[in-house]
Amino acid sequence: MKIEIIPVQDQLYEILRTFNKSYFTNKKKEINKQLVGVWVHHLEGDKVIQTEDKFHVCKLIEEAKIDG
Repeated sequence: MKIEIIPVQDQLYEILRTFNKSYFTNKKKEINKQLVGVWVHHLEGDKVIQTEDKFHVCKLIEEAKIDG
């Protein structure tokens, strides 16, 4: 299984799922934020990252903590 990663402001995010922008827009070209939120909650994501014509539901990749 391939993991896709997007860097944003010194943080790395794993892409959980990618959607075409048209999936979340209505006839007036407005984004249905409630539908976006439902998908983020369903996929247990942390952030939605928009690139060109895509929305990526992502989860923050936390740095490893070493106990010593």
